[in-house]
Amino acid sequence: MIFVAELTAAVGSEGILQTFYITTGNGFITKPSDSPANTNVYPRLLDPGTYSRALFSGSKVFGAVRPSFGSVVISNPDGLFDIWKTYGFDGQSFILRIGEEGGDYPSSFSTVFKCTMTSIKLTERDVTVNLSDRLSMLDKPVLNRPLLGTGGVEGTSDMAGEMLPRAFSDPGWIPLKLLDSSNLIYAVQAESTGGLGTSVQLYDGGVEVIKEADYSSVSDLLANPPSAGNCRIYHGGPTYIRIGTPPTYDLRVYTMGYKVSGPAYKYADLAIEAGVTDAVIEASLPVYGLYVDDASTTYMDVLDESCKVSLSYYGFDRLDVFRSGFVVPTPTSPVYSFNRNNCISISRTSPDFQEVPTYNLTISSGQTWPCRVAEGATTRMKDYLTRQNWFSTLSYQDDLMLDRHKLAKSDIIEMKYRIPNSHTFDNIRKSYMNMFGVERDQVMIECLLTEENYVALLSLDIMSSVEVKMPRFGFDEGKTFKIISMSYKLSSNRLEFILWG
Repeated sequence: MIFVAELTAAVGSEGILQTFYITTGNGFITKPSDSPANTNVYPRLLDPGTYSRALFSGSKVFGAVRPSFGSVVISNPDGLFDIWKTYGFDGQSFILRIGEEGGDYPSSFSTVFKCTMTSIKLTERDVTVNLSDRLSMLDKPVLNRPLLGTGGVEGTSDMAGEMLPRAFSDPGWIPLKLLDSSNLIYAVQAESTGGLGTSVQLYDGGVEVIKEADYSSVSDLLANPPSAGNCRIYHGGPTYIRIGTPPTYDLRVYTMGYKVSGPAYKYADLAIEAGVTDAVIEASLPVYGLYVDDASTTYMDVLDESCKVSLSYYGFDRLDVFRSGFVVPTPTSPVYSFNRNNCISISRTSPDFQEVPTYNLTISSGQTWPCRVAEGATTRMKDYLTRQNWFSTLSYQDDLMLDRHKLAKSDIIEMKYRIPNSHTFDNIRKSYMNMFGVERDQVMIECLLTEENYVALLSLDIMSSVEVKMPRFGFDEGKTFKIISMSYKLSSNRLEFILWG
């Protein structure tokens, strides 16, 4: 078997893209029926590199699955590729394929991984190509609607460039951004309310402000003030409120934040918004209630917060496609079976991130914005609008687990999402304790990549269900696990998987 690396670079002054093909084999010219046809594949790939992805990253933290790439080394003793120093490799595509020498290219080859390149280093002997994933595309500010500073809903001149806040789903009782003090126009959020405008309520010191008919447009809002003491709302995105009388206390608004077209934001929606063009939308993974007014908050920050609620993950798979999903410890039917005959080694330990189970879970949830409240506010609103630090803190404890494991752990989660009731807490608690409140095995598998198994092994991914069957550790009849880590050491054709179950 051979590896073939495809490196795309921007060449020439106009940045035209050109792809170079390098192999660990004897080198060849692609067939007329191949794609690309009649192309030289240079026999100069010294080291096809390494690749790894891991869930949890050594701790019980949900969120980004961070790939790790090594460097690819290409032989260059005669200076054939010295011209590459003038080409643009950064941000361009890198693809590594594996297949049998002499096979049709690329149809008879399997893709090992896709990623991007960051830089190259040339020496007198070789070229080192540094690889990276595209998570950096999500490490940019999520606030993206600047004010023009031209007055009205665009704010005053000294506000030019400031960003409108964003609200996702149900963030609770949030503050407003004053845009026009003369006309008492406020911004609620850059989003619309997704057709849920009746849920939006404005409070002055906890006392509800009477709503008049909604505005039909921004021009309607600018031209027609509400009656004294009342308010009117434009829901179309951005969401604005205009009030008829200056507030006596602090204003807070209960709102719903959705896309202008109506549905709640999914993880992949934010990835696409950040510039990822090939994200797979997982319908069951919405971005949970969150209010963002800090310009330094990134897309990754928002996704990480949502992952705490749904106990989920996101990131780029080995084919460089953005995906997300739930962390589900319960295995389904295994897609591959490991045993002594197809592995170099099999070892069992307790999970690195959980040597002993969790017996106590405390969740503090709900970002709060305390404010001055009026005497006329209801007891309920006084309670909501004076809570400090967190909207609620709820705990669960399994005393039986503590009886069995004297060193059992107590875990604390802090999330900005507001857990609305005990039922929602119970659902999160059950899912969390099902993962970490029980004894679990961690198994490390090492195997060789061969002509017989490479297609099957390369199809395995994070959260794939696999079986381990061997006459040790209680695995005699076979036990099914989830993959939580994978590592390719391609210079030696070795693959490592860490399993959890």
